[in-house]
Amino acid sequence: MPLAVNDVIAQSILDLEADLESAMAQGITGTGLDSSFVHHPTTNPFPYAGVTDASLKEKIKRGWKLSFAAFMKHWPSVTAWVAPTLLNSWANEAGYEVAGFRTEGSRVFLKGTVNGGAASSVAFVLPVGSRPPAKVRAPGGGLEVAADGSVTLLTTGPVGLDGFSFGV
Repeated sequence: MPLAVNDVIAQSILDLEADLESAMAQGITGTGLDSSFVHHPTTNPFPYAGVTDASLKEKIKRGWKLSFAAFMKHWPSVTAWVAPTLLNSWANEAGYEVAGFRTEGSRVFLKGTVNGGAASSVAFVLPVGSRPPAKVRAPGGGLEVAADGSVTLLTTGPVGLDGFSFGV
């Protein structure tokens, strides 16, 4: 299941806690490790403020670098919007945003409005990496995306793609 931003932050916090537990298991306990260890952007911008032992300070710095790496591992990557090649007489609807897709982490988002194609025809094909593991259908029922990347519009007339997203 794809992670929402809140889930990403929650997972990152869990990773930070795991890194801290790991650091403590490696001997970062006791001397110099007290409430001043807690990071706060205004009251304590450096997690090692007040720690005098140089090797302990270095271990804490290393732990925070690892924590940041763990945080970034869960932060979703976002691609630019891509305009797909429209097929089967489907075209961008004049006066509306052009059709497009982009990936945010493990979700693909669609946008734009298309018109002109026949019902139940493929409007465009998403590339590998932007395809769902199984067929998905928009809640309104006018759009399906197959595991092969085929985006099929099930109705005629202008079809809005905005707001539809699915996990990859």
